[in-house]
Amino acid sequence: MATGLWSEMGRAFRGPLGWVGKLCLVYIFVFFAVTVWAVVQLFSAETTRDQILYAVAALAAFQIAAWCKLYLYMLMNRNALEDRLASIEKRLERS
Repeated sequence: MATGLWSEMGRAFRGPLGWVGKLCLVYIFVFFAVTVWAVVQLFSAETTRDQILYAVAALAAFQIAAWCKLYLYMLMNRNALEDRLASIEKRLERS
């Protein structure tokens, strides 16, 4: 049974690892906001040292948000794979 992105994301927030999915979603929003803030500060910084500092902060925050998003997608993929394996097991038991 094919499901959509939003239903899979909802399933990632339920179950035994639901709290991890919710935490990842919060981290995604927080680190994206830090990325935007650091980029704005980067273009308004006056010294080269501050520009480098904000550029590194922007890259690090963006990378952390990307890792959290990747983990959330892997959690959704795991749930879909478990469902597919359960349906295959049911078919094998019937035959």
